Amino acid sequence: MTSTPLLYAELLWNIRQVSIFVDLPTPANSTTHLEFAPDGASISLHHESNSSEHQTWDICLCLPEKVNLLPNIPPPSIAPGKKDWSKAYPLRPSNIGATYKDNYNYVPWTALDLNSRKPEFCCASCQAEIVKPELVKKWQDLPSYNWAEMMDFWHCHKPHEQGDTEKDRAAKKRHAATHSGAAELGGFSAQQGVGLVDLTFFLLNSKDVVGVDMKVMNADETINNLSKHRVIQCAACGSSLGLGPAKKSDDRGNNPAEEVQETLRLNKWNLCVKTRESRQEKYSSEGFLSAQLMAVIDDQAIRRFRLISDKDEHKVADPKVGLRIWVFHNDRVYSSVSPTHSITNSRSMKVYFSQNGIPKSESLADNSSTGVVEEDIVVSSEAYEAAKEALLKSTKNLPLAMREFRGWKAGSLERFTQPDRKQKAITIPR
Repeated sequence: MTSTPLLYAELLWNIRQVSIFVDLPTPANSTTHLEFAPDGASISLHHESNSSEHQTWDICLCLPEKVNLLPNIPPPSIAPGKKDWSKAYPLRPSNIGATYKDNYNYVPWTALDLNSRKPEFCCASCQAEIVKPELVKKWQDLPSYNWAEMMDFWHCHKPHEQGDTEKDRAAKKRHAATHSGAAELGGFSAQQGVGLVDLTFFLLNSKDVVGVDMKVMNADETINNLSKHRVIQCAACGSSLGLGPAKKSDDRGNNPAEEVQETLRLNKWNLCVKTRESRQEKYSSEGFLSAQLMAVIDDQAIRRFRLISDKDEHKVADPKVGLRIWVFHNDRVYSSVSPTHSITNSRSMKVYFSQNGIPKSESLADNSSTGVVEEDIVVSSEAYEAAKEALLKSTKNLPLAMREFRGWKAGSLERFTQPDRKQKAITIPR
């Protein structure tokens, strides 16, 4: 039951319709009235409760697309005594070619974008300088999500297994000694002056990063393969920025005077860009998580995931650990409004999720899955908590009839929308 009215509309692109839902806190009466705008761009609700605390609501919902108000379609109305209403309306013919049929996995701060702008990256919490534009001369995109697995198909023999001379092997040892952490952080070593760009993070040479400290994980924080890493923190405010390689007993090569260069991984959501208009361009971890899920869906055709906090990675064998996510629809555009929130034309993933293992409706006696393929994704504890909070909050923005399905809770993860090229700074999604 809702305590206030809620209006919700979702664009059903495949059937060229907009589905509209209305939830009322009290039964409809003679005062309850629904009305479309003349151009079909919005729908408004007037409702007065008959309870002891007389309340009046006037709410207007902007639809994701304009609907076609045909003469033979009766005006919307909620039958007296009912507390919910729903109906699908066709799109206007002029909106059939709308641009929402775009499944492109757009993510901010690609190599192409950064090479054209040469931005200054700062700490998202305190705006202290982290990456100076004059130090990073070039940005390059990293390969796709499963590049390492595909190497077995591309090569009859791995590149390092055949054809290396003694000189080659000696050079690789020197490179490994002076560029520690390459294998631990995805197998890539960032050269000085070159930034490597992933969907969710940057790999940078330690010589190109300023204003950071490296914190060794405490004993209670050591977890599987991440136990070797050090946390990168902002020197000014102490906020976590990403991961650095393990601190080894001897990080120098044969030449003691040679300075060690490490590869550091900085999370995109922990950084911001200062624009010429003195605005901050920064993003939440939610959009980057959606982009990562989209990449796995495209590469491996997997739609079931278990999101695991890095602090719980050592408990990965426990089926109740982690947040189960089932991506039901990659690209949903919706609007939702109530007296407490307003969302207009938001792009998101429609997902079902479960916090305590797989729902009983499709789990075995030991709480394991019934043969459904799942992909485990380990994220920072910060990103994990942000995703859980976003999903729980998004459930409240849905009509009651859509909030649950066979033990799964329904929700959404916001996706990035490619901005207008003329737009200088964006702050989506929130």
